[in-house]
Amino acid sequence: MQRRTFVEQGFCSAAASSLLGQPAVAAADDAVPGTIRMVGQPKSDRGRDFFALALAKLALAQQGLSPEFSLSGEMTWPRQVRELHVGQMDLAVLPAVQGAYADFQMLRVNFPLRRGLLGIRLLLARRDRAKAIGAALSSMAALKRLRIGYGADWADRTWMERAGLQLTLRRTFVELFDALRVGECDVLSRGISEVWWELKRPDLDGQHMAVVPGVALFYPLDDCFYVNQSQRGFHRQLDVGLRTAVQNGRYLALLNQYYEDDLARAQLGRRRVFTLPDYPVPEGLDRHEYDVLQLLQANKAKR
Repeated sequence: MQRRTFVEQGFCSAAASSLLGQPAVAAADDAVPGTIRMVGQPKSDRGRDFFALALAKLALAQQGLSPEFSLSGEMTWPRQVRELHVGQMDLAVLPAVQGAYADFQMLRVNFPLRRGLLGIRLLLARRDRAKAIGAALSSMAALKRLRIGYGADWADRTWMERAGLQLTLRRTFVELFDALRVGECDVLSRGISEVWWELKRPDLDGQHMAVVPGVALFYPLDDCFYVNQSQRGFHRQLDVGLRTAVQNGRYLALLNQYYEDDLARAQLGRRRVFTLPDYPVPEGLDRHEYDVLQLLQANKAKR
């Protein structure tokens, strides 16, 4: 049977129409660094650029630009924010969380990089407990009884605690997966765009873990590009380039290339999707939760 793309599943069908008007003509002073310092690994597990890097290259290519990228390796979110704030980094990919970066001089490109896909969460559990946990999760109240492994420094920790979730806090991914492995937490919440390749990482011991069947969690989360406040020209070029890539179809083609297999594997139509209450959509973003809700509704209709 032919695979269903994001477009056929209803994902991003409103994205192009939500970007109002034609892209503004780039100003002559829209300087882009000759070498862009960015957090990330040289290649993903599939031997290609990780998605945010590929998207940054695509956006700048729409403006006829092809700068070099210098990748720093992995950093925690707080360190990325600090490095960008003081000008040690040029580009960061950070979750767009209401009020999280108010004290830092950064500019956000108001384009959710995965159109909200990061907010569709699958639960990861120990392989010997995954089926039992899935069978017991019949309501949001049941979810709140689970201990959820979570990053102590993650930008949306406050909102998760306000929602009444029990969080087991750790500093690093390795510590989170260790906590799950030894039973210090019951599940981890991972995005569809993250979970499958994390299970393959040898340092995370993913072979002893499995995605909890039959359930998913949704809240309006995605990441965006951030630049230093002084780099307004760079910010403008990214913004215009992303909008151009939506209009000419190259953005959606890239999104499908990276994530249609993950979305198909998640089989959302067979899952109960719990929506986290009162999680705020960050102000000022281009269409965000609407695109994802369209996807969820399309899959719910197939059940």
